[in-house]
Amino acid sequence: MKLKKSILAGLLAVTMFATACSTSWVSSAIAITNALLPVAVNVIQLVTAMQGSGASTTDVALAQKWATAVSADLTVVQTLLNQYNTAAAADKPGFLNKLQDALQVVSSDLGTLLPALHISNPQTQAKVTAMVGLIVAEVSAIAALVNAAQRKTSIARGTPKVMGAASFKAAYKTVVKAPTGYVRLDEATTALVLQ
Repeated sequence: MKLKKSILAGLLAVTMFATACSTSWVSSAIAITNALLPVAVNVIQLVTAMQGSGASTTDVALAQKWATAVSADLTVVQTLLNQYNTAAAADKPGFLNKLQDALQVVSSDLGTLLPALHISNPQTQAKVTAMVGLIVAEVSAIAALVNAAQRKTSIARGTPKVMGAASFKAAYKTVVKAPTGYVRLDEATTALVLQ
């Protein structure tokens, strides 16, 4: 009888741990997608503010098209995360596959902006590259979490950790507020801090 209680207690502990981990990574991924969405808009604002000083009207149009696509992609990811979170256990693998596909679309769309921009000012180019790089890093971390969940491996081992919304916002603030020595760019970035 004692052995059965020990086994039952062990199974309950594992189940509670697995559920908490699952909920934790999904909650973190949802929070980070909330933080990522305004960054895409901020890229447009920065490129628009720098129009004529290293960014062209073509660059502004590219940034707007890119931000629209990335925002739509992240919204799809967020919807799938919410659906995964509330799905029955039998349906979760299907949502993980859909999430993997959606994250590949986000990654593909993220990779289109920087090669297409022709910003002549190196400080502006570096600032936009850093902003986009933060988004890419977080999307990659979310994709790694989905991969770990698909393989039913430990999410804690060897999987990049999603920063979390507060840490992402702090890292983003550091990137945006870092002085470049280019006054117009530094002034343009003052309005780009996330709330």
